[in-house]
Amino acid sequence: MGEELGYSQSAISQMVNSLEEELSTKLILRSRKGITLTPDGEEFFPYIKNIYNSRINPRILDNYSLNLSFS
Repeated sequence: MGEELGYSQSAISQMVNSLEEELSTKLILRSRKGITLTPDGEEFFPYIKNIYNSRINPRILDNYSLNLSFS
């Protein structure tokens, strides 16, 4: 997903970490199998998706479900 957005995986991780810090909540749970959204992440996902949709091709994020996985 990161490459499709024009960002490296580490850049996406840094953005997510910054957002989590700013919101004072965890948005994703990280594991060896990938990531899943926390309840707060599920709540914020539509808003985050709208922000990205206003900046990039909307079809890119429409292909991803709430159980995102980066490899």
